[in-house]
Amino acid sequence: MKIITQLCFAGTSDEALKLYERAFGCTVKTLIHYRDAVAYGWEKPNEEINDRVYHSEIMFGDYEVRLIDLDNSEKTELTQKVTMYVGFDTEEEVRNVYSVLAEEGTITRELTCPPYMVIIGELVEFLLIR
Repeated sequence: MKIITQLCFAGTSDEALKLYERAFGCTVKTLIHYRDAVAYGWEKPNEEINDRVYHSEIMFGDYEVRLIDLDNSEKTELTQKVTMYVGFDTEEEVRNVYSVLAEEGTITRELTCPPYMVIIGELVEFLLIR
């Protein structure tokens, strides 16, 4: 058994994917847009959402995360209320990822070195995941 996190967006999954590839070096295992789902006969045609992500499987090492676009922002509110913690092996990794996410995100805690860990920081990335 494995637990899979799914992040829901309102049309910005592709942006999130590009950001996470740049920040974390994740890899795309599967990426299906709505236009592909229509071609497979899974969904009815809707030009407004053709470019949105229907299903994706993104790998952060051995950990799978799914990114999808829902049809409106009200349905994505739960994702926006989720806090995700990401741990790294080195201070350098933390600093690199933090700097990429902070470019367009909002810093809520500057990088600091508390006595209980090597380094910690907190931010809300521009796609509203804290």
